[in-house]
Amino acid sequence: MSYNKIEQVRKTKYFRLWDILIYGIIALIIAALFLVVFLTSDKSPTNGFTIRQADKVVFTYYFDTDKYEYALADGIISIDGQDDKSLKLTVYTADKSGYNKVEVDKVNKSVKVVDADCSLLKKDCVYTPALKDNSSVISCLPHEMYIEPLIKRVDNPSDIPLG
Repeated sequence: MSYNKIEQVRKTKYFRLWDILIYGIIALIIAALFLVVFLTSDKSPTNGFTIRQADKVVFTYYFDTDKYEYALADGIISIDGQDDKSLKLTVYTADKSGYNKVEVDKVNKSVKVVDADCSLLKKDCVYTPALKDNSSVISCLPHEMYIEPLIKRVDNPSDIPLG
């Protein structure tokens, strides 16, 4: 590089007007997307939840009726305890090499993972907040287990209340 070229680069400004405008537009787009994602999430209480294991529904629980059903009976779900306030169950992997302990709080209508053997240090599903509404999912990627809220399906769109 020649000396003249180095001097020319030194004399230029760090940011030009168009650079600042482009950065500003990008910042506004990011802020708008952030607001859309977090302000439009469905915070309504969930009616129940499903547990999926390797893309198959293995367990469904309904808070309103306090009923549950096995959708797949391969010994993947084990009921460990049940009373008026809680339901404790264990979800095993398809090859029975791993497990997730799940606790259902019937009073607060929530579900959470309390223990897992997927890793010694990173038990992300255990540290995930309890599932109380329709806005989140609990996932354990090493065990391919997902706990998803039951969302009420509407057959006729005119039945949806507006306003």
